[in-house]
Amino acid sequence: MIFLFLFLLSCIIFWWMPYFINIHVGIGREISQYTFLVSLFNFLFFSIGYITLYFSLKNIRFRPLFFRDYSLRKLSEFTENLLVLITPICLIFAIIFFFMRLGYKYGEGPYMPFIFQVFFYLQIFLYFVYATTIDITNYKQKKFILLTIFFVLTRLIVSLQWGRLFLAYSIVPLFILLLARGIIRLTFKNIVVALGLFLVLLFAIPFFRGDFSKIQGNSIFVEIAYSLAFGGPISLFDEYKDFSYEELAKAVGIDDRCNPLLISLTAWLIPYKYLGICTLDIWQREGRPATLDRIFAMLELGPKTAYETLYGPSSVYFIELYFAFGENLFIVYLMSALLGGLSAFAYTRLRYKTLFGVAYLEILLKVLFAPRSNFGQIFEKAIPFAFGVIIILLLISLINFLRRLVIVQRNPQSAYNNQF
Repeated sequence: MIFLFLFLLSCIIFWWMPYFINIHVGIGREISQYTFLVSLFNFLFFSIGYITLYFSLKNIRFRPLFFRDYSLRKLSEFTENLLVLITPICLIFAIIFFFMRLGYKYGEGPYMPFIFQVFFYLQIFLYFVYATTIDITNYKQKKFILLTIFFVLTRLIVSLQWGRLFLAYSIVPLFILLLARGIIRLTFKNIVVALGLFLVLLFAIPFFRGDFSKIQGNSIFVEIAYSLAFGGPISLFDEYKDFSYEELAKAVGIDDRCNPLLISLTAWLIPYKYLGICTLDIWQREGRPATLDRIFAMLELGPKTAYETLYGPSSVYFIELYFAFGENLFIVYLMSALLGGLSAFAYTRLRYKTLFGVAYLEILLKVLFAPRSNFGQIFEKAIPFAFGVIIILLLISLINFLRRLVIVQRNPQSAYNNQF
C-alpha cells in the first residue's frame, strides 16, 4: 500500500493544495468545487483499482515467459559492465554541461548536445535494468553503492543548470525500488527524510538557479505558495470542460481526428513530424506531436508566444481522458481504476528480480507525475524500455551462441564430452 500513499501525496501537491491555496490565500487560478470533487473521485477510483489488484497479486511471483532465470544474472552482469564503462563519461559530460549553461536562466542558453542526451538516457536505462535484476544482497556491496552515488551525482550536476525532473527521474524510481524491495521502510523518520528531500528537489534547485528572483519583493514563503499554486494545472478542467475536443483542435489548427490520448501514447513510435499530421510548432521547435499539454500551451499563450517560450500550463491525466473519450466522466473514472490496477501490478512485480523492472519503474514514476501530465506519457518510455531489455537479452544469447560455436570449432571432442 506504500505506492498508493505516494500517489496520495502527489494528488495533494498537484491537485488539492492549489485548490486550498486559491481559496484561503487567493494565489493561483480559480478552481471550482466541482473540479475538486472530480479529482477526489479520480483518486477514489484509482484507489479501488490499486487495492483490488494489489491484494490479488502481492503473493504471486511471475516467471519469465521466454527466458530462463539465468537470463536475469546474465542481464545484470552485462548492464553492470556497461555502466562501469559509461559512468565516468556521463560524469564528465555533466560537468561540461554545467559550465556550458553557467550564468544562463532556466529556459535560456544552449540546449543539451545530442551526444550528451544519448549517454544520459543510456545510463538511466542501464542503471535500472541492473538495479532490478540483482539480488537484494547486492545493494550493500561496494560496486552497487559507488555506481549509485555517481549515477545520482551526475544527474544532480545537470539539474543545477537544467530541470528538476532530470534529477527526479533518477532518485524517485530508486526510492520506489528500495521501498518495494523492503530496503527502506516507510517509518515516520523515513517519511520526514523523504519529504525533506522532496522539498530540496522542489525548491533548492530553482533557488540555486535564481528562479525565485522572478517575483521581486516577496518572502520565500510567498514564493513557495506561488510555486505550489501554479504547479498544479487542475484549473484547466474548469477552463475547458464545457468545450469539445473538436473545438480545441480547431482553435489550434489541427485535425479533430488527432485524438490526444492516441497522440501521447504513440508519440515515441510514430514520426508525426515527417507525416505532417497532428503536430504543433511550439516551445522553440517545429512539428511536435499535438499532445494535450501542448494544445493547452498554444491556447493559453497564443501561437507566437507558445513557440518562443519553454513554459506552458501542462496538463492533468484525467483531462486528457475526458477529451479522448468524448467528454465522458464515467470512462475517466473507469480508466483511473485501470491505472490504479496497473500501478499495483508494476509495484508488486518489483518485489522480486524481474526482466522488465526498468519498464515497471518508468510506469510508476510517470503515474506519480500523472496529476500534472498526460496519461499517454506513462507509457512513453516504458514500452521502448521493455523492447530494449529484449534486444539486450537477444544480444547476450547471440554472444553466448557464437562463443559456444567457437569452442566447438576449436575443440570438437570437448563439445562431444559435454553432451554426456
